Amino acid sequence: MGLGRDLAVSLIDVSEDGLRLRLTTEVKLGEEAELLVSRPGGGKPLKTAAEVRWCMPAGDGTFLVGVRFRKRLAYRELTDFVA
Repeated sequence: MGLGRDLAVSLIDVSEDGLRLRLTTEVKLGEEAELLVSRPGGGKPLKTAAEVRWCMPAGDGTFLVGVRFRKRLAYRELTDFVA
């Protein structure tokens, strides 16, 4: 429902199937998340559901996380993230 707090520090990479990102806190494998990702250059943010596939400490107090989208991105949506 989008009522959770913002945990994002940075987006590392994006593919048709998911994202790798840096978060402020640890998340559990299998946890469901709603993502709202800003597009470079502006425009409407990408809003999608995803599942946490892995999470590991980054060594600086943050966590590296891989999430898999519930619905694969279309090519057009993916190209919006290429600067």
